[in-house]
Amino acid sequence: MMKKENQVIGISVEELLFYIYFFLMLFTKGIGLVDGPLYKGLVILASAVILVKIGIGEYTRREKILIAGLLVLTGIILVYAGNQGVLFCVLLVLGMKNVRLERAFTAGVWMWGLTFFLQWAVFLSGYGRQDHVIHSKLGFDHVIRWAFGYSHPNVLQISYCALVMYLFYIVRTDVKRNRWMIAAAVAGALYIFMYSLSSTGMLMFLCFMIFYAYFEGNRHFGRRESRLENVLLQMIFPAAALISVAGPVLIKGRAFDLINRLLTTRPALTRYFLTTYGLNLFGEDFAGIDFHLTLDCSYANLLMNGGLVIFLVMMAGYFLTIRSGLKQPVSYERSVRLAILFSIVLTAMSEPFAFNTSYKNVSLLLVGSWLFGGESLRSGWFTIPGSLSADVSANAAFAAAASAAVASADKRTVFGNISRRISGFAAHEVSVPDLRYYLHLMAGWLRGGVRGAQDIRKQRRKTILFSVTSGLVFAIICFALYPMPSQVYARRYSCDKVDDYSEIYISEETARTMKNDPDIMMLGYADEKTPMVRFIEEDIVPVERTRAAVSAGMIGGTAVLLILTARCNRKQKRQDR
Repeated sequence: MMKKENQVIGISVEELLFYIYFFLMLFTKGIGLVDGPLYKGLVILASAVILVKIGIGEYTRREKILIAGLLVLTGIILVYAGNQGVLFCVLLVLGMKNVRLERAFTAGVWMWGLTFFLQWAVFLSGYGRQDHVIHSKLGFDHVIRWAFGYSHPNVLQISYCALVMYLFYIVRTDVKRNRWMIAAAVAGALYIFMYSLSSTGMLMFLCFMIFYAYFEGNRHFGRRESRLENVLLQMIFPAAALISVAGPVLIKGRAFDLINRLLTTRPALTRYFLTTYGLNLFGEDFAGIDFHLTLDCSYANLLMNGGLVIFLVMMAGYFLTIRSGLKQPVSYERSVRLAILFSIVLTAMSEPFAFNTSYKNVSLLLVGSWLFGGESLRSGWFTIPGSLSADVSANAAFAAAASAAVASADKRTVFGNISRRISGFAAHEVSVPDLRYYLHLMAGWLRGGVRGAQDIRKQRRKTILFSVTSGLVFAIICFALYPMPSQVYARRYSCDKVDDYSEIYISEETARTMKNDPDIMMLGYADEKTPMVRFIEEDIVPVERTRAAVSAGMIGGTAVLLILTARCNRKQKRQDR
């Protein structure tokens, strides 16, 4: 067991400000906020915190020029095109100065994990926003795709992928134990996919797991990628970006039609925006156009909404971060970092999350870590740093740099006194709970649950077998008792391919009566002016019954597992005495 003193760690005020900002942003986006007074208030507060953090930091002259330039560019884009996504991305990258990457990922595990669990629990309880779309998908005429309170089912699946990335980075273990971690991640992805039916989100998860297995397999067998492999790997990102923004204009005929079908009309939309509006240095505001004309490709979205300048800056940052990562010594951290980078730059071809306000682009932490973690801005503008992070600046090194800055300040001037005071405040150490300690404590508790008898393997098998059996019993009971409404009413806006269906307008009084009718499922009703669509297909409700049964089995089996684990832990403690 870890010692009690490890529950608290000392960090600088500058690093603490980053975590306050990071927690605020993760909470805001983790509970699915996209607009409204609460959303705006939290975003403004978080932005103010990170700007203070950036303002009190110690930087080289080149770093100051780069930071000032990026902030001015972000401000121009915000005023000219109203693009908040660039602001979110730039502030996160610039905030990584003197921040330990492992601690940032640990913060991501806790806040993103808690908000994701909250969204799931509220959804199953039936009290939260029942966000959904109804599509013809996977052979079903119409099937409900749930979003768990997020803005879209694809966002739900990508949110799960982000959680897996945060978790995989901080869970360092051997190959044998990794099999259990991988199995749990795959099971979770399949469970979320059962509700979201998000092909692109699942593809992102598969890309991450494939690259993770590739780099970890190399590490396990004591080999490193060959020169040819490195060249091919380094070409993945520029190829993805080039195909996304230039491909729709350059590719013609049947080849374009094939790619357009594979990417569900995204290239056609990119071509429309590029040929209709052209390129702009600082982006353009498309708020007034038809909501059906959306740029789901992250690269095209950044280019059109953010402009050519920030597009080139971001592309350079990603290219150099990936190049630097491939040059690092083989390690577990390198495997996860590269898996995160490659899976995100590939998924960005078909999803807008990479550079918008969704705050799900985990790889931006790696770009910021590259930017400030080595010698990239000290020895030259495009010099590849010696380490992607080296777990970034240790507090001792930061304190030493701050002390040197204080010593060099001119004490006889007002500016010298201000600089000295700010440096001292930024380097001041404060005590905070060590979130990694509690993760280790939780993992140790789970491992200890199978050590309640002398035969560890036998006890583990009994525990797992009984839990699985209990989960199956819960699932069967739920499947048998789940109510089967014969009609489903959903808002027209959330339904795809329903042109043959008549729009229905329902008064609020009638809607209240219908919601209490067990034979009717009412989804997304707002008011009597909102058009609704009525479904009586047999596809929808049986799928919901299956989902409810799987969830009941999972919750019941997990509850039994935790009870048995607690019982085994108590038994083990009695034996130890």
